[in-house]
Amino acid sequence: MDGEIFAAAKRFFRKAADVLYPARCPVCEKLIPLGKYICDECNSTFEYKNCETNISGFPLYYVCEYNDVSQKIVLGAKNDWDGDKLDFMAKAVCDMLTEYGLRDNVDAVIPVPISKKSRMERGYNQTEKIAGKISELSGLKVIKAVKKIKNTAQQKQLGRSDRLKNLNGAFAVNEYCDIKGKTVLLLDDVCTTGATFIHTANVLMNAGCAGVVCVCFARAVLSFEDGDSKDKEYADT
Repeated sequence: MDGEIFAAAKRFFRKAADVLYPARCPVCEKLIPLGKYICDECNSTFEYKNCETNISGFPLYYVCEYNDVSQKIVLGAKNDWDGDKLDFMAKAVCDMLTEYGLRDNVDAVIPVPISKKSRMERGYNQTEKIAGKISELSGLKVIKAVKKIKNTAQQKQLGRSDRLKNLNGAFAVNEYCDIKGKTVLLLDDVCTTGATFIHTANVLMNAGCAGVVCVCFARAVLSFEDGDSKDKEYADT
């Protein structure tokens, strides 16, 4: 009974929030109807890729390439706690998971962590927010199984090989999390060289995961042999 009351209260407050703070398109920022995540016009021109590839033997799925449009969405979600952009990213990822049949073949979603310093400066981890919305849409459980245990130099200043070195020993598994034998979705907002995914996925496998599937909203297109991205505004992956 208590659970039903809580669920009803949650629905009420969510509807109240929708009325007080109506949703806006994550691209053009026009008001959009309840239940929509992007306006029809922007949806028709948004360059969905929903691609499957791999990084160092781990499968990687991404919704779109990191371009001017997706950059605006990602940076708004990251720096401004823009709920409409976070929700759109989550819905787009969730739709991609359904397209590839992944929702029924994984046990949980694990968001890539940020350092304590970054969390204090920003106030939140945008990837955790996206994971929470994915859980709401799909029913998949979120497990905060990985923690970042050391501060590292900004990745955007480094090429691929240096990014990999920069993250050595940066991640560890939270001891209280039961992930042994589980196949998990490892979630990040953007993948550039894949250094963050590679390190966190290996940490999870060493802790006993049966499998790790890497998933992100946007994949940056690399333009240099050393792994530099054409984007210099986004730092981490």
